[in-house]
Amino acid sequence: MKHRNLAEGAHGTLLVLARLLILACALLLDWGCSAAASTPADAPEAGTDLVYGGGTFIPWNSQSVLIGPGVFASAIVGLSTVEVVTVSQSSVEVRGISPDRADLMPPACIAREPMALAALDMDGANGNDLVVQDPCGSWIALRGSDGGYTAQRSTLIDNVGPVLYMEVLHEGALLAMGNYDVLSFLKPSNGQTALLQLPGVPLNLQVTRLFVPLRASNGGLTLLAQRGNGLVLVTVSDTGTIRAESGILMRQLYASPYLAPFEGYNQLTDVSLENCPVVAVGVGIFSATAGRVPRRLQALVLDDGAISDGAYTASDFGEVNDVLAVAVTEAPETSEFLQLLGIIHDVDGEHRFSILGRSGCDDWIHLDSQSIEFEYRTPPSPAWGEVKNVPPTGHVILVGTLRQDEGGVDFYHYDGYDVRVVEVDALSWQIVQRFHRVHDDRSDLSYQ
Repeated sequence: MKHRNLAEGAHGTLLVLARLLILACALLLDWGCSAAASTPADAPEAGTDLVYGGGTFIPWNSQSVLIGPGVFASAIVGLSTVEVVTVSQSSVEVRGISPDRADLMPPACIAREPMALAALDMDGANGNDLVVQDPCGSWIALRGSDGGYTAQRSTLIDNVGPVLYMEVLHEGALLAMGNYDVLSFLKPSNGQTALLQLPGVPLNLQVTRLFVPLRASNGGLTLLAQRGNGLVLVTVSDTGTIRAESGILMRQLYASPYLAPFEGYNQLTDVSLENCPVVAVGVGIFSATAGRVPRRLQALVLDDGAISDGAYTASDFGEVNDVLAVAVTEAPETSEFLQLLGIIHDVDGEHRFSILGRSGCDDWIHLDSQSIEFEYRTPPSPAWGEVKNVPPTGHVILVGTLRQDEGGVDFYHYDGYDVRVVEVDALSWQIVQRFHRVHDDRSDLSYQ
């Protein structure tokens, strides 16, 4: 298997161009960036893992975030609208949210595709609101008492620089934002911010999550961030004043059966439990020059000894190959398990959904697996030339949640056209899929 230094190769060069373009847009146009910028001539073919935002050199991913039981929000690459999806027993409702362009600065900006999305309570009323970053700037959508959303311009995150990733910490009271080098933290209740320059070199790969919040056994707030030469463990203090301590750069100790450590991890998901070693799972990825690599889940373990040594271990997680999406959720109280992990993967060309559970620090138990329909679609985009559609990738986002009646758990996927719901019963662990067609066809005029 081939392996290269992270600083080499066209893939890394494109991401460097991406960072430069974002910074140029922010500095020259006060967050405005025209969609007339050219798309790379070597646009990836279907099946690759690199997708650029419409009319830019900026790679980003479709995103979905949980708002509450049965409700989630999605931002799909190729579409300019953030959509809120409400799932009931027999139907789904999808409502689009898009701010008035005249309400954004600068008014000339027409690149309207969301780059980063988060759900948290911004105003202390009616539950989770939405925070959105796109090439034109940041905006928020406040949730009303009727469950509807009102979009408006916000400058809350403009002063922290370009944001490509957002995650919520501290039960929705603290927002973590990041680009390739800097993590920023925002407390919406008082507008406090904190910045942290990450040690090490940037990660020159596109991933679904650049960093992930972790469950801290000591009650503190921690994040695991990906860098080009390892992982960074970041500690955050929120005792009146937000403070981010310098991150600890962790090197990888073990990469068997592969010839070199993975360069990054897709679908990075925290599966830590209280009083257990910190554990995250993710799909190990290499740069394109490594060739075809099975999309195998890796378990990233950071126990106390490893942390003190500045290292972590990475090893294959189970026998699941060609993983497309992963989501974790708490298990119902009636269950013997504490956590449940849902996985969408390919088996001999067939899409399957597998459910795993664990009741403590011990290994995960495979509960059931079921064939599912998962021929997801991507939006049309003239910017892709002959391809005509945004290329499908392995960056598929799955959202998991405990059902309100605690009779089971549900997992959601939305591609901008169809909503797929996978229901898992908490007693029999039986898996049932529901399919809801929302759009037969659609296009986005911002790409014309």
